Amino acid sequence: MLMRYKKIKEGATTPTRGHEDDAGWDLYTLGRVVIPPRSYKEIPTGIAVDFPICVWGRITGRSSTSRNLGLMVIEGIIDTGYKGELYIRAYNPGIAEVISDDGWRVAQMIPHLRIDLEWEETHNLQDSGRGNHGFGSTGR
Repeated sequence: MLMRYKKIKEGATTPTRGHEDDAGWDLYTLGRVVIPPRSYKEIPTGIAVDFPICVWGRITGRSSTSRNLGLMVIEGIIDTGYKGELYIRAYNPGIAEVISDDGWRVAQMIPHLRIDLEWEETHNLQDSGRGNHGFGSTGR
């Protein structure tokens, strides 16, 4: 399946995967962004994507982002029809500012297949054995 993208800002970097079997594609930051303590910032990537019609994307943190950079990436859903720039929404939970420099791999985009569904109202749901037992239903 072909994933098309466009560099919409000079200096943008093509997403990459570290290993052929990785689920996500690393997104690279564009420019320098200062993230004050206990604050959110949107970090530009300089790219836009053109998903195949049956695909959408999820932007999430890389496994090393919180450990190495002290940042938490706030997940974002990229719908098939969105053609604007991809941004990484990062939160700095620390007490010192974090400076994201150009070309950092802070987040990854994981492509997902979209399933088309139709909704039908019903008065009875199938028995699942679990019923309406939610949070903590399996014990500690």
